[in-house]
Amino acid sequence: MSEQQEAAILFAPMVYTNKQPLHSGKAIRRICAICGAEMMLRQLLMKRGRESGGNFEKRKLRYLFFYPTYFFTTESLRMLRALHDRLKRVSFTALRHLLTPSPDQPDAQIDLSPQLFQRLEALLLHPSAIEHDDDDRLFRLRFLESEPITFSFIGLPPGDRDAKDAEAWVNPAFLALVLPLLLDVKVVASESLLPIIQEATELPETVAFDGPHQFVSRLALEPRLNLDQLLPALRRLVAAYLIHLDGNAKVVAGRYDYRWHELPSLARNLATSPLYAFHYLKKGLRRDGSDTMPTTKAMLYIDLVEHYLEGGSSAMSHARELVRLYRQFYVMPENRTPTRFCAR
Repeated sequence: MSEQQEAAILFAPMVYTNKQPLHSGKAIRRICAICGAEMMLRQLLMKRGRESGGNFEKRKLRYLFFYPTYFFTTESLRMLRALHDRLKRVSFTALRHLLTPSPDQPDAQIDLSPQLFQRLEALLLHPSAIEHDDDDRLFRLRFLESEPITFSFIGLPPGDRDAKDAEAWVNPAFLALVLPLLLDVKVVASESLLPIIQEATELPETVAFDGPHQFVSRLALEPRLNLDQLLPALRRLVAAYLIHLDGNAKVVAGRYDYRWHELPSLARNLATSPLYAFHYLKKGLRRDGSDTMPTTKAMLYIDLVEHYLEGGSSAMSHARELVRLYRQFYVMPENRTPTRFCAR
């Protein structure tokens, strides 16, 4: 093991490690020669842009590693190849339009069914394989059509160059939870270019998050998820994204600003109480200058809180009982005369 040298790596060396004492001058981690050569070869194969040094490190890439649930058949490898070559970042504004009903459907509810997530091809994949490297926003290996992909992983950069850590995890967290529902794969989401496991048998669960942002831990609840835990975790994540878009995102100078850096505080508040969702709904209405809350929007948020946020059903039962008691106290029965009070 030797200290990682910047000359041996295409970008700034990874200085964080738990094997060095804190507050010391030796912050650079130690790495073996094989790992250093492997990182260099991967970056040479994947590198298509002109980024280097600190500019490359500022992209805040998060990597998705794909493993077979049991084994890859010819058909599953073909599907994984299509995913590897055509995967793109998700537009969450387009996802919101797809999930939420139109205003002319007052009785409609938000659709977070497994069938809907299995019809997101237009949001997840490019119409065809990306031919020009300059058009590719993701960081991935290039294979010839005649070469099978036996180990697949993709680097996902955030939308903005100067993105915060929270924004770097928005797309990877969503894709890590939705892709196993579409393909027979296991997914590991990590900040490291080197995988944390080598074989699928080392991961008994279906999805694993390696050092995720705190908002992912608050919404997914577990760092490793079995197959039956994926859909509830995905619904909580999507519900939090929709609430964030309504309460925090806004249009600035003709450009849509997602403001993902405010997502961690939203996730913390929702973990404290699901009823915070109505706080963000009211916040968005005040920002848009609306004095009244549309009935359709209120019903959508009641549906989100009751069915998709952890503990939302019990919280809404308590709120519903309070409203019933208030109405019973303030609303006067028709057959009862009002009581007159005299000033003394």
